[in-house]
Amino acid sequence: MPERILMSCEMNGTIVDRLGQYGAVCIDSMTVIYFLEENERYLSVVRDLFSMVDQGRLFAFSSYLTLLEVLVKPLKDGRSDVVDEYKAILCQARGFRLLPINGEIAEEGARIRAQYGFRVPDALQLATALCHTADAFVTNDRRLRQFDELDVVLLEEYAA
Repeated sequence: MPERILMSCEMNGTIVDRLGQYGAVCIDSMTVIYFLEENERYLSVVRDLFSMVDQGRLFAFSSYLTLLEVLVKPLKDGRSDVVDEYKAILCQARGFRLLPINGEIAEEGARIRAQYGFRVPDALQLATALCHTADAFVTNDRRLRQFDELDVVLLEEYAA
């Protein structure tokens, strides 16, 4: 994780307490975007989350779909330097991995989409979480709260 962000991180005990019981979490794309773009409303919460990951207190992963979603804005803005920075952060971060979407995840995503009616990206992220045995799924998408096969943690519940 970028040191400039982690060095000022202090645990406030909220999301840290919620996730502290877990070994591995799957992180939705928006959570990563809030962190990388230093979103004012959610920055303290995502800093706490990624600090836990960086310190080895929690393993986190997401699908390569997150890389796709994270790179859209800097590509639109013509910022190849930001594209390179984001790729380096996501592909080299301690305690965090991007995972490929394979046939098993596609099939599980189809089941989730059929059962819950979620959009394809959401179904694939949740399928990644299930197929790689995440203990929780961290997101800020309220619609995903209805997913009852995994603990869905909403960032907004911990934002100041």
